[in-house]
Amino acid sequence: GLSSLAVCLIVYFWARPSHGVDAARALTFTTLVVSFLAIIMANRSRTLTILATLRQPNPAFWWVCCGTVAFLALVLTWPPAQHRFHFVPTHGQDLLLACAVGFSSILWFEAIKVFRRPRAKSENAV
Repeated sequence: GLSSLAVCLIVYFWARPSHGVDAARALTFTTLVVSFLAIIMANRSRTLTILATLRQPNPAFWWVCCGTVAFLALVLTWPPAQHRFHFVPTHGQDLLLACAVGFSSILWFEAIKVFRRPRAKSENAV
């Protein structure tokens, strides 16, 4: 959660001067939503990485993920929703950057999983 907050603050303070407050708000919201989806993915297993858990069937996860992405797209592109949230249309590159930063907020947790994973005993061990 704290790493999500940190990346959201970074995105907001990076985007505000160059993109304006409403675009910074949209990019920060995108970062927050993506980082929460990443947290959900990371917390599906304490030992398996995100890539490994994505191969395990979980229909509820896919409903939540697809619904969240659909509503995020709606809020970012539909003018009445943009007005309600005080967003402005943003560039695709900025949205990709916000998504990448949001997802990267949990990479440290994935690294811990990899390093804590029990290693298989080698065949030559006695």
